Order: sequence, then C-alpha cells, then structure tokens
Amino acid sequence: MFDNEMFLSVMNDLGITLTDEISNGKFTRLLIKKETMTINMTLSFPKVISVDSVVFLRRKLTDFFVNDNMYKKINIEFKYDDNSIDDDTLNKYFDYILSVFETKKPRYSIIKLINHAAINGNVKLFVANEDEMPTLLPMLDEINKIFKLYGLTSKCILEVSNFEVPI
Repeated sequence: MFDNEMFLSVMNDLGITLTDEISNGKFTRLLIKKETMTINMTLSFPKVISVDSVVFLRRKLTDFFVNDNMYKKINIEFKYDDNSIDDDTLNKYFDYILSVFETKKPRYSIIKLINHAAINGNVKLFVANEDEMPTLLPMLDEINKIFKLYGLTSKCILEVSNFEVPI
C-alpha cells in the first residue's frame, strides 16, 4: 500500500537517524479519523526489530502526533515479513513489557519470582502446580496482547515443573 520512501520521509521529518534495522520499514496501514482525532498505523519490517527500536519509534511518533496536540490518540502496531525471533531478543521484549506492567500494576512483580526462559519463540514460565495458573493466566494474557501489538507471534506459556516450589 505504502512504499519505503514515504516511511523514510516521515522518519526524516521526525529527525530519526536511520539504522540498518529500521531503514527497510514502511507504513502498511495509515488511517486518520478526524472526528475522533485518532491515528491508526501499522509499521512493517522485513524481520523483527529490537524492543529498543519499537519503544523508540512509538515514542517519537507519539511525541510528534499526540504530544504536539495534532491528534488525541495514536495506535501503532508492528508487523514483520519474517516473524522468527531469537531467544535473546524475545527475553528482552519480555523483560521490557514486564517492567512496564510492573510499574503500573505491582502484582506483576510476582512474575519475576517465577523461573522463565525463552524457548523456541515462546516464553515458558515454570510453576510448581496447576493451582498457581489461575493467578498468572490473566497477567500473561495481557503480556501476550502486547507481544501481538509489537508484531510478535510469541506467547507466554505456563508449564508445571517438578523442580519449582509453590509461590
């Protein structure tokens, strides 16, 4: 729908120094609702970009369109042609998202007490028994929603492990 030149032009207007990671981006959806003063956009990239780049782009676009009072709200989604993600990058996404939730909702700090690991494109959290799952599932659903917003197909998955102690 949109080409890379439009994306690069907007990045230039925002004063963003292009890195190899984001220079191949493009807008695949840009919807402006004048009646609600809302922008909905989707940024697409050939492969998954770092969480630092996602946060940076979201901040710069929000600062420009919302904080400068042009619009009231901006919704930004990310999409990737190749959704594969290495475990280290996924861990960084998970840690960042968890830290944001933990700041707003202290109950999320319990997740830091749980052994977890990025394995084959998903984050596995290991619990001692199934009784712990109902407490954690709503929190993990929220994290999974942010994964999706950031263009990741990864999920947080609970797994019972005999090596864990109850929380």
